Order: sequence, then structure tokens, then C-alpha cells
Amino acid sequence: MIDYSDKEFQKQLVKRIKEVRKSRKLSQKAFGDRLNISQGQIGSYETGHRNIPERTVKEVCDKFGINEDWFITGNGEMNKDLLEDFDLDAELKELAKLYLELPIEKRQKYKDLMLSDLDNE
Repeated sequence: MIDYSDKEFQKQLVKRIKEVRKSRKLSQKAFGDRLNISQGQIGSYETGHRNIPERTVKEVCDKFGINEDWFITGNGEMNKDLLEDFDLDAELKELAKLYLELPIEKRQKYKDLMLSDLDNE
């Protein structure tokens, strides 16, 4: 059982919540909006003035695709492997990862290309 009131544990959560927010290039307000939490509360979490509750950890992980084990322990990768739930061979997983790493506008271009190819069959 994790003690969410432990000061050292909270220090680690503070580092990780900041890392998640910054990795998504979000302001405290935008990050809080996605979680239905005020900017002030996010600021209080990030300065350590308020403890980050388990509920918030779970919401951050769910809404931002974060590996909960990484958020809690620091072990593993920050981002969940979103493809792990699919039965894909290694080549298809690699193609999917390459697609997901593309900028949004390029993704749309490839999506349109794939859909037009399907329409031609």
C-alpha cells in the first residue's frame, strides 16, 4: 500500500507531474483544464504546498497516456505503450509507432492516402 502522505513520495510525484505537463507543452491552466482542476491547484501540487492524491495520479495517467508504474515509482517509460492491447506483429507495431510520431498534418496526409487506396479496391 502506498502512503500518499509521505513527504519523500510526494516530492517524486511533484517532479513527475511537472515532467508530464511540460512534456505535453501545457501551461498549468491548460493541464488543469484537461483534469478539471484549477490552475491554482496544479500550482499547489507543483510547489509541494498540497499533496497529490491518488485520484489525480490515476486521472493524469488515464488522460495523458502515462504509465502509472512510472508515475508512482519512476521505473519504466513515461508513456504507456498504446499498442500493447493490439495483436500486431513487430513490423506493424513499428509502422504504427512511426505514424504516431508524425506531426498531425502529415498523419492526415497518410490517413487520406490509405483511405483513398481502400476506396479504389
